[in-house]
Amino acid sequence: MDENKREVFYLCDGEKEDCKKRTCYKHSDEKDHPCKHTKDINHAINFEQKRKHPCANFYEKETAPGNPDAVRNSAGTH
Repeated sequence: MDENKREVFYLCDGEKEDCKKRTCYKHSDEKDHPCKHTKDINHAINFEQKRKHPCANFYEKETAPGNPDAVRNSAGTH
């Protein structure tokens, strides 16, 4: 990787289809260091597209949810 290029990780919704979900906060029993992030902005919980179009821009939500643990607990999964 180019040393000047940085990757961006987003808080994940836990629904990325091709993710193996081995340590996912939403789909595994991992307690110590669950994965809560994705590089795919389509699955970022703090961003949304205003229009459903492949080239549409993403915008950060004004009222972003707290953390993935809050999302997990509100979904009723443990």
